[in-house]
This record gives sequence, structure tokens and C-alpha cells, in this order.
Amino acid sequence: MSGSVDPSDSASLVSFLLDNLIIFSEMWESPTPPTSVLKTRFEEATMSTGSAYVQTERYCAYTKEKSATCGKLKLGGYKGYGIVYERDEYWNKAATIPGQASVLILSSKLNPLAPHKDAEALLKAMVGDNKELVAFEYTAGSNLMDSSTQELCGMSVLVSYVQNEGKLEKLEKSCVAAEVKTAFYWTPPLSQQYVLLSTSDAYDGEYDKSLSETSIHSGPSNTGESVDLKDLKKDLLGSTDQSETGGSDSTGSLGLAVGDLIEEIGSDSPMSLEEMLDSMNVTTLAP
Repeated sequence: MSGSVDPSDSASLVSFLLDNLIIFSEMWESPTPPTSVLKTRFEEATMSTGSAYVQTERYCAYTKEKSATCGKLKLGGYKGYGIVYERDEYWNKAATIPGQASVLILSSKLNPLAPHKDAEALLKAMVGDNKELVAFEYTAGSNLMDSSTQELCGMSVLVSYVQNEGKLEKLEKSCVAAEVKTAFYWTPPLSQQYVLLSTSDAYDGEYDKSLSETSIHSGPSNTGESVDLKDLKKDLLGSTDQSETGGSDSTGSLGLAVGDLIEEIGSDSPMSLEEMLDSMNVTTLAP
């Protein structure tokens, strides 16, 4: 079988069979709750990566579990063993940190799929003292290691951990404090804020549908009234300064493109914003 796998084809390296084997053997609640209970949990959750309740039938077919839920589904009557392995003595047990090792946990406080409280619980559950939890106030999940900002603080901390051979007392984490001082201080141009967020305050404002409508159509009556191109250029080109200090490169590119167009047609042109975006093949969507 290994000869048929092309290492350059990432899809060939994915096995849903193996994925289900591990999930159903080690992670699924046993005996499985009814599908209705799992669905209620999903609907009451703030955020989820997927609706686990639709996997109930597959779980019963894989495991051949003799439970009330699986018994009603009658999917485990086939000959042979189930596609599942037994949980050993290490299952669901807190790990003991070896004497020569240390543990570093990185946690994002804004990651809804991996709540920070779970990282704190993991730190507490691990047996041993040579451990440390580094929390990031304003990151979400994978951008600890892969971010659009210029300095990857999470990666810097990890590099320091490796370079110092796991000695936590030598861990360089000054960037964490610096991150707190610089986060959430970006003021977006109003032209972008109204179109994208439709609110007068990017952080604490309430949704106002009229703001995005008037911004897209350059007039509250949606008649395509002309806009002051000098002000528009100033707002949009302002986003390029943000991209140099860790802002979005895409907004900076849009600002430069619109700025170039304004230079070409003249800042006193009566062209409406809608006409301008049409000339750039930019599609605006109503909220």
C-alpha cells in the first residue's frame, strides 16, 4: 500500500479511517449519549468546529458498542471485530513530567475553540513542578505560530525554549508584555469601517445598517451622489500606513489602488464611489 502513496499529494496522506479510529477509541464519550443529547449540546455551545451528533451512527458502526443508543440503531450486527481499540491504563490519566524534562504550554485567550481555562486545567493536572503556562491576551489559535504581524511572539517564546534546552528560568518572553501594550489600538478609516462593520465604533459600537448602505452608495438615498475624492484618498491611503505597522496588507493594497485611480481621474472628478469601484472591478455587497 505504501508504494501507491504519492508524498507530494497531501490528500493521499489523510486517512479518515484512522481519524475516526482514534476519535471513537479515545475521545468519544462511552457509552455514547443519545443523538438528541449530543445535538442539544451542539446547539447550546457558543462555537463548535462541527456537529458531532451526526457521527453517532458512524460511532456505533465502528465500535459495535452494546449501549441503549447503539442498540436502537442496529448497526453493529456485522461479523468480525469493530474498528476500535481498547483504552489502556494511561487513558484519561494526567501525565507525570519526567525528572529531566519540562513542559511549556502556550495559550490564546481569544481562541474560542481552545478555551484558556482548559490550558489552566491542563497545567494544574500535570504532575510535577517544572512547567509553565504562557498566555497571550490578544491572539486566537494558530496565529501564535502563524500570524500576519511582523513579530511572531509565540514563535519567539518557543524558539527561546528550544535554544535554552527547556530551562524555563531562562525563557525569553518579553514580547508578551509588549503585545498587550500594542494590541487593539488600530483606528480603521471610516470608509472601511462603515462598509465592513456598519458601526460608528469599531470596538464597542452597535450595528447600524444605514452606515454601510450610505458608504457603498455614497448617499443615504442610494442615488450614487458624488464623494469628496480628496477625503476618500486620505482615508484609504491611511490604511497603507497601518500595513507598515502590522495592519492588513490587503487594505493597504486597496488604498493604493484607489489612490492611483484618483490620481488618474483627478481629485475634482464628480465620479461616485460606486462608479469608481466599478471601474476597478471591485464588487460591493450589501450586508
